[in-house]
Amino acid sequence: MHALPLIYAFLNLIVLILFLYFALRKTIKASLASRREDFIKKSKESHDYYNSTIGRFEDVKSKIKNIENDGNKYLNTITENSKRIGEQMIDNAKKTSEAIIIDAGDKAAAELRNTRNTIVSSFVNKIVDQTRTKLKKDVDDAKRGEYIDEYSKLSKTQRGVQ
Repeated sequence: MHALPLIYAFLNLIVLILFLYFALRKTIKASLASRREDFIKKSKESHDYYNSTIGRFEDVKSKIKNIENDGNKYLNTITENSKRIGEQMIDNAKKTSEAIIIDAGDKAAAELRNTRNTIVSSFVNKIVDQTRTKLKKDVDDAKRGEYIDEYSKLSKTQRGVQ
């Protein structure tokens, strides 16, 4: 008999479970179906979002590749332009240095001519001065000799000697 309350308790539990099953079956089934639909809907949304994200990723990846290609083209253009400008600068520098060298050579030659002319002129002037001095001395000596000869030919009276 001690088992009788235990059997009643067990029967009450079974009745409660059956009552809950029949009473809440439709509500629980609807709730589970709703959750299932929400899960499917959210899965589809998640899958669509994933696909759109992959599409955007591919689009961004493509744009990055285009930017990289454009950057490389721009870099190549800048490199070529820099080389061309550098070559032009070197050519201009060569032409300028050649012009400077030619001009310096012309100025040096002109200075050399001027220096030669100055030296020659100075030398010629010295020779002319020395020659003039020598001629003057020679002429003075010759004239003096002539004067002496003429003076000695004159009579004493004519000389003013008494």
